Amino acid sequence: MNTIFMDNFDKEKRTCLNKLYKPDKSRKGTVDEPIIPLIEYINSLDNYYTTSSCSGRIYLLTEANKKPDVKWIYVSHDVVDEETLIKSLYDSLNKLKEIKDRIWFRQENMILHVACRTIDHANILLNIARNAGFRRSGIIANSKIIIVEICSTEKIDVPLTDNGKILVNEDYIRVLVKIANEKFIRGKKKLENFEKEVREKLV
Repeated sequence: MNTIFMDNFDKEKRTCLNKLYKPDKSRKGTVDEPIIPLIEYINSLDNYYTTSSCSGRIYLLTEANKKPDVKWIYVSHDVVDEETLIKSLYDSLNKLKEIKDRIWFRQENMILHVACRTIDHANILLNIARNAGFRRSGIIANSKIIIVEICSTEKIDVPLTDNGKILVNEDYIRVLVKIANEKFIRGKKKLENFEKEVREKLV
């Protein structure tokens, strides 16, 4: 193996882990609590370290051409209450009358990026992820870094408003939340299975 690449891996790992629990550029600014045990275990291993993570979330946000212009209306890293989300939607339309961009309802399961020392280490982690149900996972590699992106096919991404007007009725939103909660719970189970396999197979 290229010694320079090995040295760079260890150097980049130290740099990344030094920033792990400091405020970051994400909206939340910190690591999601449900995923901390997993990333702490991965980061304790010699041949891996995490570069970004999300334990899963259900949220409302506005559409915008530039990321800084996005308005986050509601975010939960757990199952959500239908009426609370509906109230947040109406409150945002009442308080932010200038919002003409579409408001989207989104549900995502865990997304995790893990840097790996070699392609062989990456393939081991990728197989664990896919066997745990994270079918959209894959390897992103260049001359400087090898990343395994771990994510699931389960997600929801639909518009609820357009030009300040709600496009659907409340019953539809309740059904949407119900489905999102079901997907979120399945994703949580996948995360638990993935962590179990990681702890057993990566030492």
